Amino acid sequence: MHGGDIPFLVLPSKSKHPKLLALIKDELFRNLMQLGLSTNPLILSTLCSIFLNLYDHLRTELKFQIEAFFSYIILRLAQGKYGATFHQQEVAMEALVDFCRQKMFMAEVYANLDCDITCSNVFEDLINFLSRSAFPVNLQQCDFLHIADSIRRLICC
Repeated sequence: MHGGDIPFLVLPSKSKHPKLLALIKDELFRNLMQLGLSTNPLILSTLCSIFLNLYDHLRTELKFQIEAFFSYIILRLAQGKYGATFHQQEVAMEALVDFCRQKMFMAEVYANLDCDITCSNVFEDLINFLSRSAFPVNLQQCDFLHIADSIRRLICC
């Protein structure tokens, strides 16, 4: 999954296209969240690419949507909750890598979500998940050791 997989989109600014922005926040987001329930890794990968594109262009407008995407799709899949398959977990981890490649992603998540008392602690949840994945306590988590190490190398470089 790479941000370049999605064709170039002209995304609306709040002041110029408020109706289109409202459509993205409501209808598009609702449908994307429903697609997040898919067991098909290709659909999940495409969904993650779309969210990365939305994050790149509209992150200041989509604060609560970004929070929900990470809390209810990425973290749940990556943690293997609700019977997520290995392929779903892999897509979620690849999405985390792609988001972490954004220079200010982790700082923005912390400042805009964790520091807001009305939002969940997405940064804290991501860090806790990544630290548990880096030091697995059982064999199932060993699969994530290589992925977590790749994320660490990306962040450090």
